[in-house]
Amino acid sequence: MKKLIAIGIVFVLMIVTIFGYNSYLDKFVVENESDFNRYLSYDKFWSNDILSKNQKDKIYLFGSSELSSMTTDNYYPSNFFANSNINLELVGGGYFQSLNHAITLGSISNVSTPKEVILFLSPQWFQQGGVGKDAYPGRFSEDHLINFLQNNNISKENKEYVLNRNLDLLSNSETLTKRVNTYKRAYETGNIFDVLYTNVYGKFNRLKQKYSSIQLFKKEKVKETIENIKIDETVYNNFDFQKSLKIMGNIGEKECTNNEFGVGNDYWNTYVNEIFKQGEVKVKQEVNTESPEFEDLKLFLNVAKELGIKAHIFLIPVNAYWYDYIGEKFNNYYVKIKEITNNYGNVNLIDFSSYQYEKYFFKDIMHLGWKGWVRVDEAILNELGEK
Repeated sequence: MKKLIAIGIVFVLMIVTIFGYNSYLDKFVVENESDFNRYLSYDKFWSNDILSKNQKDKIYLFGSSELSSMTTDNYYPSNFFANSNINLELVGGGYFQSLNHAITLGSISNVSTPKEVILFLSPQWFQQGGVGKDAYPGRFSEDHLINFLQNNNISKENKEYVLNRNLDLLSNSETLTKRVNTYKRAYETGNIFDVLYTNVYGKFNRLKQKYSSIQLFKKEKVKETIENIKIDETVYNNFDFQKSLKIMGNIGEKECTNNEFGVGNDYWNTYVNEIFKQGEVKVKQEVNTESPEFEDLKLFLNVAKELGIKAHIFLIPVNAYWYDYIGEKFNNYYVKIKEITNNYGNVNLIDFSSYQYEKYFFKDIMHLGWKGWVRVDEAILNELGEK
């Protein structure tokens, strides 16, 4: 009997310790909210608790590798809007695409549903195979998947699509496949052992993911790094769109002196120059418009619709000067995106494809650059600023 009592006391103390430490972690996130909002880290992106804290009036901006472009510049969104009424949370990096963002949106909405979100669409997502089995596991979050499945406002159809898509993309990982199958059985059959495992492991993984993100936040001295980013508040407070375009265009011109495509010198030398030497492709062809990514995009839009969220879709083009040179046209892709988004009443499409030939809109062949960020800032102000 005494042994059972001792075990009981140890168990109670363990639970109290866990809850106490969890509360400490939550407090840390709340106290450092503005810094976490501007912090770009996969560990943060994978954590439901980190992303969903202080969600009031927060606007999530989902994207991919363009979010790593010019992060210290005054016109980079999290810097430009840092002291404004627009509370942005940037989520994404390379290979974070529609499926991943749809799961994250459903997950954070299981805590509190945002009113509006932004999704940057990149043409390079929509390759014939979609997001690859080699890249997806490194962007996958079990924390978000479990919370997505537990969100009662998401339909059975969308949950089954997510489960089947994940099992396919994670098929090279025996461990992840086994766990996702457990979550699938827990959701579909209600098997008591699978449900228990999902709930217990889910809570443990949620705490572990939050702890990992906070430890990395401290290790990388994010607070100090962000404080060292010198934000000129007059850029936002006295924002003059045409003047800003001219200023940034001049900077871009000075940084693109070794080519005629508006590509930054370093990027040109590292990634593009050798391809350029092969000569221009004379026969131009439209890129493929058959990709699983289109169905993943529909998933994102369907989830937003079911949750009552207005989705602002930013249709980002590619540097057409360069892609014309290598024989690739994207006009059919732009048309297809417009056709898909037109079917959703909760979607606001902001089409930047008319700037595909604007010099210095891009920093390289595909990522937003000097003029590009200015145009994005203006669009966010127009669509999400004070009405």
